[in-house]
Amino acid sequence: MACIDRDIIIYHTETKKDYDALIDDLDKKGYMWQSFMPLKLRDYWGFYHEKTCIGVRSEGKNVFCSSFSTLIHSHEIYKYEAKEGIEVKIYHAETQADYDALMIELEAEGYRSSI
Repeated sequence: MACIDRDIIIYHTETKKDYDALIDDLDKKGYMWQSFMPLKLRDYWGFYHEKTCIGVRSEGKNVFCSSFSTLIHSHEIYKYEAKEGIEVKIYHAETQADYDALMIELEAEGYRSSI
């Protein structure tokens, strides 16, 4: 498939969760709807549901919404999936004293052991 405009990346969001995650990510990066409206002020998921595609133009940082069937013949479309957002940190302690000190520090920060 040839892309009409190489400056545009098209993301297909099959679920509302995927759509919301993409809009949140783009909003944090300063993108706006092509009408210059902030992304979170308009929810286009209701127009196309599981066929919703978001076109992202890096130049001008603007975004548009369209249907999968409208764009499939002119653009390469990438599936966008929400990430679960689970952050895992791994700590290493050489000695029991290091481990005990680490546990005290983490508990003071509000962390609790899952063991």
